[in-house]
Amino acid sequence: MRDQRDAILLESYRIAVEYLENYINGTWTRFSILLTVDLAIGGGLVSVTSSGPPGSKSVQCFVAGVGLAISVLLYLQSAQERYIIGHHRERIENLRKKIEQIVNEEGVPLLFVPLDEIDRGQRSFIFESVVSWRSKALSITRLPAIISLTLIGIWGLVLAFLIGA
Repeated sequence: MRDQRDAILLESYRIAVEYLENYINGTWTRFSILLTVDLAIGGGLVSVTSSGPPGSKSVQCFVAGVGLAISVLLYLQSAQERYIIGHHRERIENLRKKIEQIVNEEGVPLLFVPLDEIDRGQRSFIFESVVSWRSKALSITRLPAIISLTLIGIWGLVLAFLIGA
């Protein structure tokens, strides 16, 4: 019976890791699509601005407003995805701890231990070289929200400029 329980626990861990991997891939796909749409709208605004007639200010404001709306959607999606990914990681960590209790800590392969616990500790910034560094503030799961907040700021400035001009 114990072997069956251990097998179920290991399979649960494997499925949870696979699910998280697929979820993260989907997150990046959704982010890439919305970012592409947002940047295309920016290109449309440049096109309308450079070739539009003098009365095209309302069209420019509309395009900038759509860009701002897409950026807000991008931010909402990014922030919520990060939250969900955090909870998936927590679930995987709990499964890993259960496996450790069964096997004893010495018997757990390094594959099961998160990178932070192996060699990174709890440092917030690690610099090895210009092309090899790590920052908790600019983590790969925070980056989409940071980019979308930046785009919200840019679109807000563009709209303020267009309305004020």
